[in-house]
Amino acid sequence: MKKSGPPSTLLTCDALKEETNNANTKFTIAYFGPEDNSLFTEAHVPYANAEDKIIFVHADLACQE
Repeated sequence: MKKSGPPSTLLTCDALKEETNNANTKFTIAYFGPEDNSLFTEAHVPYANAEDKIIFVHADLACQE
């Protein structure tokens, strides 16, 4: 289980751009799409719960462009 905060943080498109441009962050994994999708619930969240050294975020599908 993740030790610090929620497994993944919901970001707006602008906040996602800021996060990916953050020089202090080594690794960020972003999921784009609905939170009820099995890729989010069965892959992204479980991996996020298991890995504290990576920042996991999720955003609307429109943010991937």
